[in-house]
Amino acid sequence: MRRIIGFWKGQNLKKKFLLITIPSAVFSSVVIMAAALLIFQAYEKSVYNMTIQNLNLIIRHIETELREVDKVSMNIITDPAVQRALKPDKPNVRKREVSLDYLRLAQGMYQVMRDQMQRNSTIISVSIFVDEEWYYEGNTRRSLNASLLTDIKEGIPKDSSKIFWYAESYPTDHLYGVRSVKDLYYHTFDDEAILVVEYDLKGSITSLLKNNANVRYSPGMAVLSGDNYLYSDFEAIPKEQLSLADGSGYDAVSINGHKYFMACLDTSDYGWRYAFFILYDNLFGAMRLLKCFFLVMAMVMILISVLYCEKLTALIMNRFTYLMRRMRTVEEGNFQTEAKNAIRQGDELEVVCERFEKMVGHVDQLIQDNYVKQMLIHENQLKVLQNQINPHFLFNTLQTISWKARESRQETISYIAEALGKLLRYTLKEENDPAILEEEVDVLMNYVTIQKTRYAERLVIDVDIPESAKKQKVPKLVLQSLVENAIKHGLEAMLEPCHIHICVLDEASVLRILVSDNGPGIDPNVLEEEPVAGACADDGRPVGCGIGLKNIRLRLKLLFGEESELLLYNTGNGTSVEVCIVKERSCLPDETNPSG
Repeated sequence: MRRIIGFWKGQNLKKKFLLITIPSAVFSSVVIMAAALLIFQAYEKSVYNMTIQNLNLIIRHIETELREVDKVSMNIITDPAVQRALKPDKPNVRKREVSLDYLRLAQGMYQVMRDQMQRNSTIISVSIFVDEEWYYEGNTRRSLNASLLTDIKEGIPKDSSKIFWYAESYPTDHLYGVRSVKDLYYHTFDDEAILVVEYDLKGSITSLLKNNANVRYSPGMAVLSGDNYLYSDFEAIPKEQLSLADGSGYDAVSINGHKYFMACLDTSDYGWRYAFFILYDNLFGAMRLLKCFFLVMAMVMILISVLYCEKLTALIMNRFTYLMRRMRTVEEGNFQTEAKNAIRQGDELEVVCERFEKMVGHVDQLIQDNYVKQMLIHENQLKVLQNQINPHFLFNTLQTISWKARESRQETISYIAEALGKLLRYTLKEENDPAILEEEVDVLMNYVTIQKTRYAERLVIDVDIPESAKKQKVPKLVLQSLVENAIKHGLEAMLEPCHIHICVLDEASVLRILVSDNGPGIDPNVLEEEPVAGACADDGRPVGCGIGLKNIRLRLKLLFGEESELLLYNTGNGTSVEVCIVKERSCLPDETNPSG
């Protein structure tokens, strides 16, 4: 025993694998051949049991789905939102009308139908018929004609709360689960409406036959209710040549010149008969192939085992080497995932490698999504305000005001209307952010035209922008927001004229925008608590154009990087706001804008 242990310890990993695998392969070959003889003898006897088990499994699954559909229908008709919508007195949805109460009740009922339908993938549609109205929720639009609806209504048992299953004439792919909606709102239990749930019988059977690992040999399937066919696999089982024995059992039938093994089962829950068909050639042809397969496998198993062990150690070490290399790249900040290896091993180490790549991909996606999401949030804030008005109607109205003012020789009113129209048109333009500084200056001049009409000599604005900076990119509406902030906190807080100076410094790597005024300044406590919170008044009201200094600061960092900043401080003679934009990243938003 000690010699054996010493010999084992002296071998390397590759030889240990060989010492384990080769004897195991020889022993396994002998066991497999002996077991194969017993298996082949019992194969024919087990075919029927296997088929019946598979058929029972499918039947249980189908009837389980039908019971789930029954539960879904019960949840719908007992839901408070549906009961409120279908109650006999108003407000209700028994007749379509234009009112907030109707819309609220209808939306609530649709939401219940939608939520319940999503619980079962085999439900194609859910319909509620009340009086002359039809409320439909489903994947495809399917019309129910008047005669079919009449048949469905007549088939519902009176004073019954159970679901009633209705099928159209053969061939049909769908079943309709029908039940009466009782009044539970006032507890009168009167019939208020009809609920129809459309069940995908064909899709359910096809999915079971396709995805069930126990169902082999490409079987055929038929479902009958009495003498009516609910479903039939036409490719394998033409209806005109199909003959089923009464009751449960199995038999051999001939269809289109081919011999089929047929198993039948009757169910007690719904009174349906199920038939299962498998080609004889598929059953016993596979058995002959298995015999040859086992003989060949017994001969080549030892040779394959030796070659397998030689490769196994190298493959295992390659996985560890790959993981170490990828971990180093991630530590260096590279979160790009690598393409999967074309040769898949299917072992635990491959799962670890795949999970690691998925983790790296998720981290990279989260980084990208967070960047894009923040841009979309602030972009949508502006679009919400834009979509609250009709731009074309507003522009036409402003143009009419301008014409009428000119006809009345009211030049000031005409200028205000034109300036406001240009300002709103630019604001509502659905263009990518950031904007060009030169366009921002034009927008600012339109805004100043409007404000000068209000404040006259009290408002004095100087603009100093070099030619080299006019094509630089800046956040949209940044100049107007900064000037409006200066007016709110400077001009409106003083009686003397307010001088607002706008200066742009085009440096090598940074574009600086300075907006200063000679107002009373901002409370130092406010500056310490929130450096960019000047866009709110003392009573908490939002001021400015709706974007605000805090919003500008967030957009700066999203558009131009964390190095860009907005600074707000008192100069001793007023307030100054400085916007610093790093030029190197000014082009990134155009390339990564999600809307483009």
